[in-house]
Amino acid sequence: LLLGSDAVAQVTSIQSGIEPSFIDVVYSTELEVSKYEAQIIDLLSDEDNIFGTFELSFDASSFTVVIDFDESEDDLKTKLESSPLINGVAVEKLPPPPSKYGCRWIITFHGNLGDVPLLRHNGMTNLSGSNVSLNIMEKVKGSLDPQHISVGSLERDECM
Repeated sequence: LLLGSDAVAQVTSIQSGIEPSFIDVVYSTELEVSKYEAQIIDLLSDEDNIFGTFELSFDASSFTVVIDFDESEDDLKTKLESSPLINGVAVEKLPPPPSKYGCRWIITFHGNLGDVPLLRHNGMTNLSGSNVSLNIMEKVKGSLDPQHISVGSLERDECM
């Protein structure tokens, strides 16, 4: 703080700084620190006659959502995210495997990191069709494992 009508400050540079150089970077990469959990819900039948609904729940919650046999990606996403324990998912709806009928949904958990408990269905009593099956399985196990890459003893241009 300078006060007065003729106040003067003198600034002296003791040592000049050096701008950083990124010319000699040997290796650089961005790492994904975690893998998002992905689960598959298969609702399959031997004939094209599946009809009805089933309930899904998550972890130890008593909160359930009712899923239609032909639920759209957007509607399933909205229903799953209405659970207080699910923080964000992406849903992809795929056709059934050859010689089967029904739906296959892939649920990717973007907001629940790490190894996520499997979704649970609460029975098939409200589903009808020929030899109907409802299975939920893990496609990609979520992880929070730290990853580290250390690159040493490289010469310039060796990575190119």
